[in-house]
Amino acid sequence: MPKRKTSRSSTRHRRAQWKAQAPGLVPITVDGVSHLVPGHLTRACRRGLFDLEDRPGRRAAGGAPPGLDPGVPAVRVRPKPPPHS
Repeated sequence: MPKRKTSRSSTRHRRAQWKAQAPGLVPITVDGVSHLVPGHLTRACRRGLFDLEDRPGRRAAGGAPPGLDPGVPAVRVRPKPPPHS
């Protein structure tokens, strides 16, 4: 039990210091292909319980994201709006 009420300011300052962290990616090799997967999924991936080929946004270790040519820089270009008539 707390001994006294914490002020709203102190509570909010304390909560503002907490930051969530993304899970660390671990390189693993399955069937001769290297993948970067979160550490808690390594055993499932090696056992074949988790399909690595269907993961959205997957990236092979040291490679480019799927659908991108590694020689071309990844630049997002906004399409031009149609001219006003």
